[in-house]
This record gives sequence, structure tokens and C-alpha cells, in this order.
Amino acid sequence: MGQQQLLYIILAVILIGLSVIFGITLFNNYSVQSKKDAIVDELSTLGNMAQQHYSKPAMLGGGGKSFANWNIPVNLRSTPNADYTIKSQNANQVVVEAISSEMLTGDIPIKYNLQIDPNDFQITDITGGS
Repeated sequence: MGQQQLLYIILAVILIGLSVIFGITLFNNYSVQSKKDAIVDELSTLGNMAQQHYSKPAMLGGGGKSFANWNIPVNLRSTPNADYTIKSQNANQVVVEAISSEMLTGDIPIKYNLQIDPNDFQITDITGGS
């Protein structure tokens, strides 16, 4: 076999190896972003549910202008995307924390906070924070 053919084989193996590594990296990044998007979607759903509870009169099973007795529905406390818990709650505000079982680099889980007020809610990425 000639040196030129050997060089082509080595070059082809290097290019295939780099392509595989690039593909795996791209897939992992897409997977993490997809998980984050799903968590944000579920948090938005919880935010809307809490605001509906706040606005609904107490005699109709709502909060009567209070978040004090709102709870995360049982079927949404733990989903394939994350576990959701209420961190703090009072009549005018609820803070929900989402922690994913999927880890980023090392042992760092994906984390989000959802702060719900009567007229608005805010979702904050707290991944890597304490």
C-alpha cells in the first residue's frame, strides 16, 4: 500500500472520529435544552393554575384572593422532567422550586424557581446555585 493511501485512511479515521464526537456533543446539548424547555413549560402551567386558584372565589373552591391554601396537584408534583415543591407560600405569593433528576456536568441538577404573584409569574434558572 502506498503512503498516499495510508494517509487517506488515517485522515478518514480522524474525520469520522471527530464527526462522532461532534454528534454526541450536539445530542447531549439538545437533550439538556429539551429538558429545560419541558420544565419551563410545566412551571408555566403551575403558575397559571395558582393564579386561577387565587382569582376564584373561596365558595367555588378557589383561594378567594389568596394563595395560602393552594397546593401543587398530585399528578404534577413529580413528572419525568422534574420534582416540584413549594418553597414558600403566603396570601400574596407562592415560590415553587423545580429540580430535575437529569444532571448536567458532574452532580449538578437542573433547577428552576417559579415566583407566582396575583397578576404575574417569573421563572428563574437557578442551576448551579444553592
